Formats: sequence, C-alpha cells, structure tokens
Amino acid sequence: MYKVLKAPVIIAGAARTPIGRFNGILGKRSAVELGTAAIRAAVERSQVDPGIIELVVMGNVVSAGLGQGPAKQASDAAGLNKTTVCRSVNSVCGSALAAIADCANTIELGMASAAVAGGMESCSTSPYLIDAIKKDGSRFQCKLAGYKLIPMEPDLERKIKTREVQTKESTRYDGLYWPPDKKFMKEYAVIYASKMGIKPEEVDEAAGGSYIKARKATEEGRFKAEIVPVDGYDADDLVPEDVQAQLREAGKGDPASAYNSSNPADGGAAIVMLSDEKARDLGIKPVALIHGYSVVNCAAEDFLTAPVDAVRELRGALANAGRRFEPTIIEANEAFGLQIPIFEKEFAGMKVNVHGGAVALGHPLGASGCRLLVTLLHAMKQYGHRYGIVTMCFGSGGAYAVAVEVPE
Repeated sequence: MYKVLKAPVIIAGAARTPIGRFNGILGKRSAVELGTAAIRAAVERSQVDPGIIELVVMGNVVSAGLGQGPAKQASDAAGLNKTTVCRSVNSVCGSALAAIADCANTIELGMASAAVAGGMESCSTSPYLIDAIKKDGSRFQCKLAGYKLIPMEPDLERKIKTREVQTKESTRYDGLYWPPDKKFMKEYAVIYASKMGIKPEEVDEAAGGSYIKARKATEEGRFKAEIVPVDGYDADDLVPEDVQAQLREAGKGDPASAYNSSNPADGGAAIVMLSDEKARDLGIKPVALIHGYSVVNCAAEDFLTAPVDAVRELRGALANAGRRFEPTIIEANEAFGLQIPIFEKEFAGMKVNVHGGAVALGHPLGASGCRLLVTLLHAMKQYGHRYGIVTMCFGSGGAYAVAVEVPE
C-alpha cells in the first residue's frame, strides 16, 4: 500500500534522545520518559505553541508495565494540552513510521492541522513475564486484587528457579519473536544467509563499516544538533572499540551475531507535523516536507529485503503521480548487518546510512523509525541533499518507507 499526499505535510521540528545501549546510559529511564523528552524538544524546536497540537501518535512495541495510555502520558508530561488526542501504535519496528503515516493521513483528511508523531522504547526496563502455565500443564494461580499488588504464592521464587513456572523477557518475546513459526527474527536471518551463500566474514566486514561511520560522525559532532540531552548525556552510547573486538571474536562464524546485528536499545524521537495552511498561517519555515509513504507486508522469513520493495513501491507511486522526486540519500535500518550489502546494491546512486546505522548505534524498537528520519533530515541539511527516503523492515514481515524533501 502507498499514499502520495495531495499536498506535502510540513515537518516543523524534529528531535531525538541519545540512543542508550541495553542497561546503558538511559537504562533507568522508562519509554514514557524518553518519549516525553523527545516530544518536548521537537515542539520547542518547531516554535509552535504546544497548545495548538491536536494529535500525538507515538510508536511503542513493549508496552507491558508502562500503565494506561503511554502516548498520553508522554504528551501530558511534555506540556501539551490534556485535551490533545493521543494514541500509541505497535507495528513492531515500524511503529514510529506507522505513527508518522497516521498523522499524515489525519492532517490530509483535515481532522487535524498540527500533530506530533514519533516513538519511544526502553528495552532496559522492559518487564519479565510470568508464564501462566506450570510444568505439569496447570495454570499458575494468583488472586485478583483490583488496583492492589497481586499476592503471589510464597514459594514463587523457588518455582521460577526450578522452572515449574516459566518467565519470559518481554523485549525478546514481544519485539523479536514470531509466534506462528516459533522463531526469533535472528533465526530467519541465519536461514537467509545460508540460502544466499553469504559468509559471516562478509557480514562482519559490512558491520565494521557501520561502526566506523558512527564513531566518526560522533567525533565530528554530526549528531549534536539532532539530540536532546537526557540526564546530561548528549551523545549516543556507542560500543567501546575493545568491546567491539570482543564481540567480533565471540561471534565468529555467526552471520547474525551480537557484533554484526542491531541490539535492543533505549531512546525516543519525535517530529512536529503541520498542514501547509497551518504552517503558512503561523509563519513557520519548514524543516522538511513529507511527500508520501508506503507499507508492504510479506512472509516473516522475507523481512530482510522488504525495505527494497517498500522503496520501489513508493518511488513508483510518486513517479506515477507526476511528483518530482529523485532521492540522493537514504536511511535504511540495519536490523541485521546482512542487510547492508543489500541496501548498497539496491539503492545504488544514493548515499546509504552516511553516519552508520543500528548495528553501531542500537535499535530502540518503537522509536527507531523516527530516529532514522531525524538523523536523515540533519544529514540532508549537512551534506546538501534535497530529496531523501527513510525505510525499515519490521518483525512478522514487512517494511515502511517515507519520502521527504528539505526545501532549498
């Protein structure tokens, strides 16, 4: 599916938090707190009165334990009106791009003229889930106590340790696991590498390029303008070079190792979106224009190449609509280093992930799509690109793509 917007939607402000490694610099912050920081900064940078924001849509994958209405919590804490319509969306890794598409549609329909879209995730604070089924097949019993804490069996800790009661880590199961096939996305990546004859050494080499670009961009201050500091941290939590070497050695022979794949991370990102008419009325100079988006679905095992299909569909739709759009730069999420050579081949003629990608920076699931967009917009400004695309695959099988323009 695709949507070419009748009139481009204006991006008036954009911001992201640093990306924190698992249990790293943002490890004590909830997804809501990270979303709050991103929303507040995006609105401040847009110079739009928070009181005119009519809609907030935030992507979030692992919502267990966040409480009711995570998007509304973040919106309220960021200082927006309590009457602002808010909702959270979960399209796995594509959640933040789904949020952007949702807001673009709402603005085009005339239901809102000012919106915030983005995503937020804290993989470090995601809860553990107690499986309700005991080893003997019976259901684990507890008492319902309204809003109070639920009394647990006195020997629960022993039962968990002896595996009479199973626990699951929610990020892995809700974000990285496809129940119908009983497979983690990593397993599909390994199968794909074997089928295509891709050697682990090739993947490691490609991943190494991502680390180099991300470290160089950080040292040169390329990310500074897009990041809002959190807890005093104003840079991404990069993997130290000695740890990189250890990970590479430990993952030898694995085409989807901790070294050459993205790892779950913490972060938030947001953009302020306006109708063209609202931007003119407010005298807002656009940071960028959104021309359209596409979303494709596929079998879970085909997710690695889904971004290629999403970009092709979007570019074809824009061309058929007579929209001038020749992208020269692209941000494509590196869920796995396996994808880097695919992207470099399929997106030939475009600069791909000029500042590195998720292999080096980390992957805050529900925030990643908007993080990619924020990074793309700043890179386009720094290097003089007018047209660009952001794309990313998502678990269960599929991908999103969004087409943007930075006005001259």
